[in-house]
Amino acid sequence: MSSPNKLVERPPRLAWSISSANDPEAIDAYRESLADLYAVSDLGGGAGDFFNKARSYQFGSTVFGIGASVGQTMTRSAHELRRSGFDGVSILLNGGAVVGDVDGRDLRAGRGAIHFRDLSRPSNSRVEHVDAILTVIPREVAPDWLLAGAMHGHAIEATTPAGRMLAAHLRATAEVADELDLADGLAAIDAALVLARRSIGAAQAMSPDEAQAAYRTVRRMAIEVVDQRLLDRDLNADLIAATLGVSRATLYRAFESSGGVAVGIQRRRLARAYAILRLRTGTSPTVADVGFDCGFASESHFSRAFRDRYGISPGELGTPEGQALKVRHDVVMDWLRGQ
Repeated sequence: MSSPNKLVERPPRLAWSISSANDPEAIDAYRESLADLYAVSDLGGGAGDFFNKARSYQFGSTVFGIGASVGQTMTRSAHELRRSGFDGVSILLNGGAVVGDVDGRDLRAGRGAIHFRDLSRPSNSRVEHVDAILTVIPREVAPDWLLAGAMHGHAIEATTPAGRMLAAHLRATAEVADELDLADGLAAIDAALVLARRSIGAAQAMSPDEAQAAYRTVRRMAIEVVDQRLLDRDLNADLIAATLGVSRATLYRAFESSGGVAVGIQRRRLARAYAILRLRTGTSPTVADVGFDCGFASESHFSRAFRDRYGISPGELGTPEGQALKVRHDVVMDWLRGQ
């Protein structure tokens, strides 16, 4: 862990604890907060038994979270896929057993198993109870082996040596998460990915470690350039490559699995706009102002791109006057969208 004598960068952190015993609106708040990621149904126990405790950390573009709740069914359908505006993968350690359907394939995994999900594909899971440690990684910085089609729905049982090793690392990270600075958090995530990759062995075709690390570094650095120059309407692959000192070919290969450089730039602009619109009150700021401030040349272009990305018009977002936000999965989603 980092020395107490050096200047460290602390990651953003969120925490909450709600229950229906103390708040009659807790269940509705929980469902609404998760709506962009999952549709939640069939909550276990009685109406007064519901609770949700969670801690979330933003390590770079990756989110690491710890949560607990009652048993429930979590569905990611075409509606959530469009609405979420997020494309990435997740690694989930859950203390409860899980059954369900993952893009047409049956899923059954015992307590303590580690689950892999491609969040651009549908899933429907019934969890015995939520006792979870979750790592969510945007597609543009995820290693290629994790994006392989067969990984969606893959599970490592807790009874296997690989499962025990990866679970131990994730639990240890969760225990010290409050003490980790940004560099330590990123190192812990990278270590989890190394263990996860080893756990699937030769069953998946993987690129050399060195190439994977290099392309992930290029993607991260490129995203930083995009974020710094988001309002520059001349921002393009040539400018990014020149700023980073890499070739266009290297830059294109780094973004190949996430749709390309131009797509990446537009998604960052749309993610920024989504976060602004979500937090606005009423109609201020206007859709036109938000689009212009996020680098779009016209309101029509912005609105069309926004609807194509999220399946809704930008004018549909906003917080009604006086609405209290008690559960903040929405902020976690904004982290994942790049804000």
